[in-house]
Amino acid sequence: LGAYSDAASFEMAEFEPPLLVKQQLQGSDTSNPRDLGALVWNAGVVLARYLHSQLGQGLRGQRILDLGAGLGICSLAAAQRGARAVAAEIEPALATLRESVARNGSPSGVSVVEMPWGEPLKSACPELFGARDAEPFDLVVGADLLYNPGLYPLLLPTVLELLEPGGASSKRPIVYMCYMERGAEERFFNGAREAGVVCEPVALEPPLQELAEELSCVLIRMTRASSPQGSRQLRVQETAWTVTGRGMMLCRAHPNRVRCRSRCWPGGCRN
Repeated sequence: LGAYSDAASFEMAEFEPPLLVKQQLQGSDTSNPRDLGALVWNAGVVLARYLHSQLGQGLRGQRILDLGAGLGICSLAAAQRGARAVAAEIEPALATLRESVARNGSPSGVSVVEMPWGEPLKSACPELFGARDAEPFDLVVGADLLYNPGLYPLLLPTVLELLEPGGASSKRPIVYMCYMERGAEERFFNGAREAGVVCEPVALEPPLQELAEELSCVLIRMTRASSPQGSRQLRVQETAWTVTGRGMMLCRAHPNRVRCRSRCWPGGCRN
């Protein structure tokens, strides 16, 4: 299903200091949010390493929201690089998340909140979004949140609202969504594109790229189009080509032609 390890407890030595992980393996039920949150998933490892090693010190002082944080490894990795991370979960999984944060020294850069998807942000999490001058987030991250297409109608509105400027700031946050390929993920990103969101594969550095390929994971960067014109252009382009999970370009008119984008133009394919 995409769990990174079958060990009940282990260290992730690539982080500084190593992250201490304790999983609940016995009787895990993948339909139970608490059990899903009690495991480390492949996409979480890839995203945590991206934050820690590739973004690195660039995260210092950044405010990050970790959606569906699970055991919080992405929040903890970002906090090690000086970020102020908020790990968000729903009630059945909050206890294991808090235990995991405490187990790793409860760094001052990580806080834990309850935040359901599908509700307006002000009602979903008043402590983060209730005030008119609420501090905006620089980044929003999510690891393996796309495993169940039935949750897309809840997750997508939340992500779209998070991509809007927050509080008194006009700055738009960036969303990083990392997922293990299971076949339905393009439905989520197509919905985002129709709302004017640019979804682009992230170029990973070689060691991390090799790990992502081994674990069948993809990292996507989501941003709001800079202007209505940009949104319209994006929707026109989507009629001609699409992006596969691994970042290759496929022409919708000629789906067997990989990297067809150079000959496909808004308004139709030239092949």
